[in-house]
Amino acid sequence: RNRDHVNLSKLSGHSIAHIITRDILPYIASYVIMALILQISSGILAEAGLSILGLGPKTTEVPTLGLMMNWAMIYQAHILGKWWAYFPIIITIALIAFSMNLMNTGLDQVFNPALRE
Repeated sequence: RNRDHVNLSKLSGHSIAHIITRDILPYIASYVIMALILQISSGILAEAGLSILGLGPKTTEVPTLGLMMNWAMIYQAHILGKWWAYFPIIITIALIAFSMNLMNTGLDQVFNPALRE
């Protein structure tokens, strides 16, 4: 808002929509993308955590990772010693969360020149 090119656009008589789309949006787009990546990762972890407890979606049309872990708990896989019911799901959740956070770190290094060194 206080950048020189924004003030120059205001003085040139450009509309507010033009100033937002041409001058402000390119600067905040990178931060919006990085925040979106973190929110997607957090949403996946939250859904898995709530579904494990039985508080997630009850539909079986679209099985989720948390719902699959809930099914393993309902059928007592941990008591019967069937660890393979949990292992692939836990690995998948961990890989998704790790890869999303790694993408966020990489984009932060690309968009923030001070971190490149």
